[in-house]
Amino acid sequence: MYIMLGAVGYARLESPTAYELGKKADYAEMQVTEGKPLLQYMGQGLDQIDLSFSFHSEFTDPQAAWTRLVDMINAHKAFPVTMGNGQVMGDFVLSDLKRTAAVTGEDGTLQVIYCKVKLKEWSDPEQLDGRKTEKRNEAKAVSGTDQKKPNSKKTNVPAKTRTSDFRSVDIRSIVRQWAL
Repeated sequence: MYIMLGAVGYARLESPTAYELGKKADYAEMQVTEGKPLLQYMGQGLDQIDLSFSFHSEFTDPQAAWTRLVDMINAHKAFPVTMGNGQVMGDFVLSDLKRTAAVTGEDGTLQVIYCKVKLKEWSDPEQLDGRKTEKRNEAKAVSGTDQKKPNSKKTNVPAKTRTSDFRSVDIRSIVRQWAL
């Protein structure tokens, strides 16, 4: 086997004619006043695998091969992807499927088709919940004695500027002083 998509294996003459693996990192772009935007790393992106197949009627049934791929994309679920050397690529969903009929019979029967399959890595949401729990458990506990709690009654204002140090002045006397 060259590659296994779930339970469907592709070997020898059915193997992909092209195999492309894409890795991605996600960055958020933050606008800066009067300057170029800054980037902040958000996390690892999902891997993508692009496969190209050429199904010829001399070594396989092109319609049956196409139907298997259509059934997989319509299943709306992730499939394990394994390379022929035993390397497990992970779980992937079929996100895009295209077919080009290169040669057809007089009755329209497919003789040669070219297929392009895009696989996108499946990220299990339960793993995310597990990572959150792990980070929460690894976080340092903060004791209450080390923390300063804000007190709305006391402020760090110097004693000379506190309102209690000022005399209460009637507004009329200020106006009279100004007028003189």
